[in-house]
Amino acid sequence: MSDLHEQYIIDESGTRTGVILDLRTFTDLLKAASTTDDRLKGVLEELEDSQAFIEALRATGEDAKVIPFDQATHEIENGRG
Repeated sequence: MSDLHEQYIIDESGTRTGVILDLRTFTDLLKAASTTDDRLKGVLEELEDSQAFIEALRATGEDAKVIPFDQATHEIENGRG
């Protein structure tokens, strides 16, 4: 996809108003956009999860105990210590 071989549509004043791509290049661009869109959706879902977590922490009040991840996994694996 590095060589697009694009052709431009130009109006009467010489301004580029459109582009013509071969079908393969167009299809490759659509696939790339779709992959980017899927990645963006994943990032947005993670952001929503993080926001929900933050809101849940706030809802527990000031007495909520926050511990480091390593400590939490240790406690889960070995029972609450």
